[in-house]
Amino acid sequence: MARADQREETALLAATLEGEEQRVVGLAQLLFYPEDPEIGEIALAMRDDYQGEGLGRAMFDLLLQVALVRGLKRIIAVTLAENKTMIQLARNAGFDVTHETSDGETTLTLTLSGE
Repeated sequence: MARADQREETALLAATLEGEEQRVVGLAQLLFYPEDPEIGEIALAMRDDYQGEGLGRAMFDLLLQVALVRGLKRIIAVTLAENKTMIQLARNAGFDVTHETSDGETTLTLTLSGE
């Protein structure tokens, strides 16, 4: 992502060649909250035919590593309540996870530190 400011966000793109054209099949972003440097927000989107292949997990894990290096204490992810894949991805990340569901959306909070 050419416009990404590394102080505000880190973005990863997954691309593949389809014929002779390069196609984006996944996007993962970690947004840093300027008002609270200990919190970030993760967003992840994968093209349907690439879901379940482990690519989303790899991108999610890379962004968690960035978060740890940056010293973040918590990561927030907002997803549709029916998105069981994203909820399970967060739960399997190896950190304490809390969640709250309201109006069809689930907000997941991963605690990265022991605080």
